[in-house]
Amino acid sequence: MTSTKSVLTYRVWSYDVWGHAAKDCCKAYGCPCVVECWDCDGSPTSLEPCDECGTAGVVHDTEDHECDAGWEINDRFPIGHIEVETDGKSTYRSEVSWHCSNEAIVKALIDAGFLKAHVRSSDIDFDGDEDLFLERSDDGCPLFQLEFEKSESCEDEP
Repeated sequence: MTSTKSVLTYRVWSYDVWGHAAKDCCKAYGCPCVVECWDCDGSPTSLEPCDECGTAGVVHDTEDHECDAGWEINDRFPIGHIEVETDGKSTYRSEVSWHCSNEAIVKALIDAGFLKAHVRSSDIDFDGDEDLFLERSDDGCPLFQLEFEKSESCEDEP
C-alpha cells in the first residue's frame, strides 16, 4: 500500500524590523511610558529599588502614559527557499495544496539555516493559510514571511 504525501515549496522573506517589545521599553528609546519613579515622600528614588514598584529610578507606567512599543516592518528581502514535506499532522485543505504542521515548517527552517537548532514551534506564532507570517511568541516580533510557491505530490513506498 502506498500513501500520498506532498512537498510544499515556500520562498522565505526576511524582514527589516523597527521597534521593540513592551518589556524592552526604556528611557534610551525615548519611550513616553517610562517615567521616573518617586518615593512615597515625593523625592526621586536613588539607584536602590523603590519599595512601592520594585524598580530602580524608573517605572513602566502604562496607566498614565501611552506605551508606543510595537513592531514595524520597514522592508522585506527574499533570502531563499524551503521545502516542507507533509507529515502525520498534515491535512488536505483544497484540491491543490496540502498544509503541514508547524513543527515540519520549523524543522525545514532549521535545516536551511534560517533558524537556530534550539528553536521549537512553540517559540513561534504562525498566521496565514497559503502564505505564512511567523512571529516570536514571547514578544510578537515579526521573523519571516513564507510565500507559498508550489505543491508537488509524491507517493511513499510501503
